[in-house]
Amino acid sequence: MQNRLLRDTAESAGGESLALAIERVALGGTIVVFGSDSGELTLLVCQFVPGHKG
Repeated sequence: MQNRLLRDTAESAGGESLALAIERVALGGTIVVFGSDSGELTLLVCQFVPGHKG
């Protein structure tokens, strides 16, 4: 995948694949997660969520 931002994506592998999708989602974009086929955990640290009010 090139270094471009994703607008909308569906992700079912989890692990590193989900982490990469999170890094590449554009502001206002959507990631739909519907599984974890890889069996890997995804570390998600939410210190700041751009575009979220409240």
